[in-house]
Amino acid sequence: MTTKKKIFISYSRADLDYIATLVDALREKGADVWFDKNIRTGEQWDNTLEEQIKAADVFLIVMSKTSVASNNVKDEMSYAKSLGKIISPILIEPCEVPMRLARHQYVDFTQDFGWAVSKLMEDLDAAEIEIPGATSNQKATNKSSRVPISPAFMKKPKVIWYILSGAIGIILIFVLIDQCSGESTGDTEVSIEQSENPDWNKALNSESIDTYLNYIYKYGDEDPYFEAAQDSINALLPNEGLVTFAQPISDVHFTKNLYTGMDGTIQYGQGDGELPKKGDILSAINAVQVYDVDDKQAIYEKYILAGEKVRVLAVDIYEDSVWITIAFQDM
Repeated sequence: MTTKKKIFISYSRADLDYIATLVDALREKGADVWFDKNIRTGEQWDNTLEEQIKAADVFLIVMSKTSVASNNVKDEMSYAKSLGKIISPILIEPCEVPMRLARHQYVDFTQDFGWAVSKLMEDLDAAEIEIPGATSNQKATNKSSRVPISPAFMKKPKVIWYILSGAIGIILIFVLIDQCSGESTGDTEVSIEQSENPDWNKALNSESIDTYLNYIYKYGDEDPYFEAAQDSINALLPNEGLVTFAQPISDVHFTKNLYTGMDGTIQYGQGDGELPKKGDILSAINAVQVYDVDDKQAIYEKYILAGEKVRVLAVDIYEDSVWITIAFQDM
């Protein structure tokens, strides 16, 4: 997609190499981009910048740790806002989004560069120029999805099964503890097995996903406490988010710990090289950014760290990337 709007790029000099690559990619898409790489400093610099911001339709601000702290970038943005330019932020590295940009949605370039360029062009083509002093219903908003999600995935209902199973798990834990304490006089099968199995007692007392997994690894899915262990794991994963499982498909960010094999049976270990399925327990290989499930915005400073466990709630493939909705622990 090609936008007919003229683009002014505001950035930090520390990011010059990245900006040059970005400009080339945008121009290859047919964008009319003004890049100040070759102008001189001094009065000519200020005059040229002012003229180019006036002439531009879009003020593209590149957010990085250095640019958000730059007074020059802040001055340029204030001037562009006063002229009613389309403000279009993009994020090239994790950083704190300035307050004046908080109401603007931005395109995330930290994940898939090719997708981000295409998404930016699509958003700019759809955006309308803001009229200074116009009322809210006269202004067009520039909204963009932060994550490449297919239409079918966007229409999926929010998964809530793990919340219900987690609540059941919590209730079951309290029942078992109550029986173990001797307060219950009923001589039930559960209380007898619980008191005779130190590994199950250890799992209950630890409230640790790893301990529950170790129990499952040892006793398998035929054990009477298998479902209780699964429910207890769900109870320890109260949050929901969206992450990349693989991007591209060959670059995997998680390994499987407890999963459903190709034959439909429960498997344990380090995975089988296949895509994950709903219900699988995964372990992060490296830190992975978490996105909000509803608006697809990156959640600031929210990452699944290496070694942390997650439960797969849904799987979606977009071009060469695999995205998974997950349940994860409090951080």
